[in-house]
Amino acid sequence: MMLFSYKILWLALLVSSLSADRGFASPLSVEGLTSVEMRDRIINQYLSENPPESWPYDWTTAIFLQGALASSDISSSPTQIVQKTQNRFLTWKEKKCCEITMPDLAVMGFAAARMKSLVEQKDFEFDYSIQNTENYFATEPVNKLNTFDHVGRRHRFFWWAPPTHWFVPSSIWADSIVMSVMTGFEVSQHSERMQSSDFFLDQVNIFADALKDRQTGLYKHAFYIESKKKTPTHSFWARGNGWVTYALGYLLERTKEQDPRRETLSKLLNEHVQSMLQFLDSKQGFRTLLKREGSKSNSFESSSLALFTVGVAKGLRTGAIKPETLPKDFLKSLWGISKNYLVVKDPERISVTQISGPTTSLPWDFYYTNLVRNRSDESYGVGAYLAMIEELRLAQVLK
Repeated sequence: MMLFSYKILWLALLVSSLSADRGFASPLSVEGLTSVEMRDRIINQYLSENPPESWPYDWTTAIFLQGALASSDISSSPTQIVQKTQNRFLTWKEKKCCEITMPDLAVMGFAAARMKSLVEQKDFEFDYSIQNTENYFATEPVNKLNTFDHVGRRHRFFWWAPPTHWFVPSSIWADSIVMSVMTGFEVSQHSERMQSSDFFLDQVNIFADALKDRQTGLYKHAFYIESKKKTPTHSFWARGNGWVTYALGYLLERTKEQDPRRETLSKLLNEHVQSMLQFLDSKQGFRTLLKREGSKSNSFESSSLALFTVGVAKGLRTGAIKPETLPKDFLKSLWGISKNYLVVKDPERISVTQISGPTTSLPWDFYYTNLVRNRSDESYGVGAYLAMIEELRLAQVLK
């Protein structure tokens, strides 16, 4: 059954992996631009390729919006991203979209909660999405680890298809540290129906116990509960580890100072950052798979670097990470690498390049390095960059 599920997922993603954006991007300069100017030009480019009416109701849009809506002054942006997002949420509500059947869909509740905080009037279109996420967590059964499967029990690839869990065994994925744990933690603070925020904070240890490799300190992409298999078998996926850094930094920032679990979060974040440092190339960041010896197919990619930078910046700002434990001027160094993946298209648009494509949890290295290709302006990579730019502004690395 496991092998059959891998074949199904492999075939489903093969077609989507064929558009390539290989090689290291030419370092066209963004010097002299403020963080707001870069933010707006990146959003402009994204909207030119992905108009709001094309946005899917899923994790890709949610991660873009997490970054795009991060700054406090975003409502005044000439991109009108807040107004356009509000209109899209209204359309989703009018069409009664969408049933939440897995964490990759539930994360839209996180974006809706952020929108509700930005728009002052009564906005029932946001409440609709928040309530959908709330209902998912309140009714979805937990697995044997007392957390949620990455592929929900009610999920179907199509309305006419059998439940996906018939083909994908019970498992947790590194992605769900953001899609499930972060989202559940945020939405639960405004809910009386679903589990408490304490429940979601406690899940951080569950993910660490299941996914963390004791030798390297890195996290595997997925852990299959019954077989106890971890994927990929021989490597570690860079963006999956970026999700971990990103989520730990966020949860530290949002957890009350007196909460005793802050110590655990801080310990996990520091350990993970130090583990990731062993695989950071000082000029190009992280390869798709974290290996000290690179290959042409195992190319550098940008989304893992941006997610990692967000987590490090939040750790430094909350005091969880001490500057002396990092290389000198570390955030400046990370920006020095990250800006090389930004390509100025014209005076109003900047493209984010070298984003590794959407990825499922297959065991083989060649899937990650040869079949999943790098792309430009993928929503989740753009969102990670926008979140990073805001964090670097707060850290005064950027103006």
